[in-house]
Amino acid sequence: MDIDITGARILISRPEWVGFMLTETVVVTWVVMLILVLACRFMTAHLEVHPTKKRQVIAEWIVTSIRDMVQTNMGEKYAHTWYVPFIGAMFALSAGCSLSSVVGAYAPTSDLSTVLGWALFAITDFGQLGAYLSHLFSGPLWDATSAYLLRCDWLLLVLAVVGCTSLPKRLWEKREQTLSPALSDGLRTVWVVIVLLVSIAFLVGDSYNPFLYFRF
Repeated sequence: MDIDITGARILISRPEWVGFMLTETVVVTWVVMLILVLACRFMTAHLEVHPTKKRQVIAEWIVTSIRDMVQTNMGEKYAHTWYVPFIGAMFALSAGCSLSSVVGAYAPTSDLSTVLGWALFAITDFGQLGAYLSHLFSGPLWDATSAYLLRCDWLLLVLAVVGCTSLPKRLWEKREQTLSPALSDGLRTVWVVIVLLVSIAFLVGDSYNPFLYFRF
């Protein structure tokens, strides 16, 4: 079984600078943040009381959607607090970092240091941080909910485990040698469409989930 696990590349390494290292994770994250800042500046420039520009309408829709999400999941008293811009910023940064892989860049959200840092950054009190971490590793390892989830998703779990190996790629390459280029390209297209439709079906089936984005 051929499994290749790689992380972010180290672009600059200077041990003499107190072990300074600059990785792809840091660079891509800062690029995404810069793009988000410029996008926010563009969408909020020259605001009007009665918006006539599409960019202001889109900006207001985004803010309203985030506020409604906070109100639905946290309660009315949090809908007009700092939680709204904080959660909106984290959501936008997470989406931007994840989508960076579409253009061939390294996705910072695939780096454990990124998601762990965000989780710790969200908690400003050390007492709450200790309670949060202890809650993550408390409780039974197996209960009725675990059995139910395994019974419902065992096939998806098996497919995911097999898909993480090089077996599907080897089987396809062996089969592709007997196909014409046109048929090979056609089958690739059909496969991508099938995966897209199945992904949409899963998203629609879990549309009740307030953290729907994290199911992509």
